[in-house]
Amino acid sequence: MSPKHILVVDDEKRIVENITLCLKREGFQTTGAYDGNEAIRIFEQQKFDLVLLDVSMPGMNGYEVMEHIFAIDEEALIIIITGYASVESAIRALKIGAWDYLKKPFEYADLVKTVKNALSQKKLIADKKAVSARLEASERQYEYMVNNSPDLIFTLDKQGCFTFVNPQFEKVLGFAKKDLIGTGFKDILHKEDLSKASILTRFDKYDKQIDDGQDMLFRFKKAGHKTS
Repeated sequence: MSPKHILVVDDEKRIVENITLCLKREGFQTTGAYDGNEAIRIFEQQKFDLVLLDVSMPGMNGYEVMEHIFAIDEEALIIIITGYASVESAIRALKIGAWDYLKKPFEYADLVKTVKNALSQKKLIADKKAVSARLEASERQYEYMVNNSPDLIFTLDKQGCFTFVNPQFEKVLGFAKKDLIGTGFKDILHKEDLSKASILTRFDKYDKQIDDGQDMLFRFKKAGHKTS
């Protein structure tokens, strides 16, 4: 796995060099920038896992740089570093989208801890998004298969009433979905098949048989037919 790449932005060269040295000891790759315009130019050309950004710089300040960076990558991870920390400045930075906030002078151990925590949390968020995307895709595929299946697919509650039916019920039998939800399964069965339907709501017995599977054939009434 390639090392995480961090952009360090501060108008004081000494600070950039010290932070770079500290992060490299921890296995990170770093690139330095000494003003807002340079930072934006570099960010446009390279991919970074995190940005350490000074607020007070000549020309373009850190808040303005943040807005430009988020315009390029709305998911960019930014930690603000400044010697002019206040409640108001912290709130402003967080509102714009900063992940965290460090006040100068800070211990480098605190910097490393903050950086590692931010990167770890970003990975967790990315992993959750990936899992969510896969589940959403799987659900869409399942929904498509169920809704376009030529078979009658349904679910029942413990009282034997429909909780879901696929479109085939209307295509084949003429029953609209809204009319079947909450209706008893037995209400649309041929009278000679009523006795077989009881197993569908006898969950204690059904649970014992489900591992082996069970074929059951039912004959249904069509919409508008009161008798079998």
